[in-house]
Amino acid sequence: LHLPLVDQSGVPSAAFYILYVVAVTKFTDMGAYAIGSLIGKHKMVPHVSPGKTWQGFGGAIFGAFVASFGSLALFGEKIPLISPIHAAVLAVALAVVAVLGDLNSFYDSLPLDTLRQAGLRHVYEFAAPERLYSYIFEGQSETLDHMLLSPALYEYLVAVDVLHVNADYPPPIPDDPSPRRSSDHDPLVARFRS
Repeated sequence: LHLPLVDQSGVPSAAFYILYVVAVTKFTDMGAYAIGSLIGKHKMVPHVSPGKTWQGFGGAIFGAFVASFGSLALFGEKIPLISPIHAAVLAVALAVVAVLGDLNSFYDSLPLDTLRQAGLRHVYEFAAPERLYSYIFEGQSETLDHMLLSPALYEYLVAVDVLHVNADYPPPIPDDPSPRRSSDHDPLVARFRS
């Protein structure tokens, strides 16, 4: 399957398709957090992810729709493969994937064990053991950030690393513009062969 990622005049526009996916995913997360924090009462699946609520899930879908159709309004001519119908379907699909992927659990926790038992593979199986932490609390290194893949996608995995740019450093000095310690979690990066 080869899709021509070009704008309406034929100029390559893959960066705008990536921007679209990132925007929809980010707005999904923001919508879930905002609505879930404000009015979240009914737990989705407490034994898998105790903080997620159905109200937050509604906020995630709302955020995804805002970003999806907002992107079409702002730079739709750069992403002509995404019609309004595609924007609606992608908003729902990306919202569901983003909500399911936001676990924030320990490596050997019930939510991750459940997903592994269902056949998903954790990218940490591929990484060097000494790099397997993404968070440090009171001197204890932990893995709170995860990426689980289908067995078919796992076969394309070529490298995994945790970029230790946050957890290994003390809290930032006020007004420090450096990227270090911009979060208390380290990003997990996976590379795949094409």
